[in-house]
Amino acid sequence: MATTHFIASEDHPLWKYSDAAMHRGCFEAWDQRQFFVDEYNRLFGSAVLLSSFKHPMDDDGNVTTVSVHN
Repeated sequence: MATTHFIASEDHPLWKYSDAAMHRGCFEAWDQRQFFVDEYNRLFGSAVLLSSFKHPMDDDGNVTTVSVHN
């Protein structure tokens, strides 16, 4: 799995995982997984893109596209 660059500050404890790839099994076993998912959703997944869509991450790391008009 991989995410887009969503953490701007190099001081953020998860910065090196933003815009990086990770094995699915490693992600699922990672002790920081829920923190990562929460930060992704707070910083990027809740943003409305193109005035119509959000891209939240599920707890298992899957990113979905959600219309804000539904």
